[in-house]
Amino acid sequence: MRTAQITRNTLETQISVKLDLDGTGKGLFNTGVPFLDHMLDQIARHGIIDISIEAAGDLHIDAHHTVEDIDIALGQALAQAVGDKKVCGATVMLTFRWTKPCRAWCSIYPVAPASNIGSNLPALP
Repeated sequence: MRTAQITRNTLETQISVKLDLDGTGKGLFNTGVPFLDHMLDQIARHGIIDISIEAAGDLHIDAHHTVEDIDIALGQALAQAVGDKKVCGATVMLTFRWTKPCRAWCSIYPVAPASNIGSNLPALP
């Protein structure tokens, strides 16, 4: 089964991520950042993967620690769930970047398994 569970605890955040790459598109998000919950839901729904994320962080200061640590934990969960990548027929690269003021960009780039992705990525505005 291509699943993963990651816990990340820092001085600023406590993050729990559960991921099932063979899911049905269910998402459960409690990040404290409504727009981030929405964007994560889109990844789960359109990627047809199950993602559950619980997060507590220093939102009284700013959302950036929560967003960064969720990004790290979700990336670790994806890497763990994919494993040795032998069952992957195609690969995608997901970028999620916060810009100021309170604007996020989420891009998914299809990547051929043997391609050099460094030269194929358009610059984000």
